[in-house]
Amino acid sequence: MVDKTKRAFSYSIDSSKAFELAIRKPRRKLKHKWNSCRTCLYGTYLLMMKSHGAPPNTKDLSLYFMIYSTILAIDILLLINFTFHMFIGRDHFKNFGWVFMFVLFGVPYFSPLFAIMGAFTGN
Repeated sequence: MVDKTKRAFSYSIDSSKAFELAIRKPRRKLKHKWNSCRTCLYGTYLLMMKSHGAPPNTKDLSLYFMIYSTILAIDILLLINFTFHMFIGRDHFKNFGWVFMFVLFGVPYFSPLFAIMGAFTGN
């Protein structure tokens, strides 16, 4: 019999301690950083390029286009409202506006633009 700490589905205290020690190992070498970078890039590729949903069963897509345009219009209206509210008072920009503008620079303003371009190009 192999050591009790090495069994895969063991629920003994020894195997739990061995598992915790394996998790707590410092992972600071270059191979670990490279693996982390690779998994980050692969995850981004999966989110951006792979199709995760099935196409709709119906041939009439006007309901989907209507829902898409409604959500896009609400998004643009909320963006305009939040931007005006952010610049009304001097304290508003200092309290929360700088985060909205500069932490993820351009994301709130480029996302509706990309959505409109995607609607026009169909991609």
